[in-house]
Amino acid sequence: MTEQKAIEGCKRQDRISQKYLFDTYSDGMLMVCLRYVKNLPDAEELMLNGFYSFYKSIDRFVYNDKGSIGAWLKKIMVNECLMFLRKKNELKLVDEGHAEEIGVDGDLSKIN
Repeated sequence: MTEQKAIEGCKRQDRISQKYLFDTYSDGMLMVCLRYVKNLPDAEELMLNGFYSFYKSIDRFVYNDKGSIGAWLKKIMVNECLMFLRKKNELKLVDEGHAEEIGVDGDLSKIN
């Protein structure tokens, strides 16, 4: 099955097409989630939520070329992770001027 046929199938809510895209991209998208969320169970849940969002909004997706699916999925996964971190209040935004003061251990408690 080609990616373009899989997208067309997903737009018709074809489960085989959805499974094909999930099997193709799930390992890479899990790695993306693990970069943001270090806990494997949370990363797996966020990846599944991301795929759900992907399938739910598939009608807005326009297939351009190989790589466009991965790029769109990655954007969805990053957004899922950032929303998760914001909700848990673990997303730390640091002013550029203070960023130089942060040591390699990433201890933010030293910044006032």
